[in-house]
Amino acid sequence: MPSSSAIFRLPSLRHYLILDTERRTIIHHRRGDGELIETRLTSSGDLSLDPPGLTLPVAALFAET
Repeated sequence: MPSSSAIFRLPSLRHYLILDTERRTIIHHRRGDGELIETRLTSSGDLSLDPPGLTLPVAALFAET
């Protein structure tokens, strides 16, 4: 798997999500100002992707069909 810094070489990419289905956790990499890449781990609540202004309930990403 490429590193998050390599993935963010794409100028239009704002968010990169990794879903850990065993731990039901999301690793959220977000482009910040300049060269900054912010990383957040979450397993509950809402996940905000701004831009584009999208909010996702974390539980829905792990919902079983």
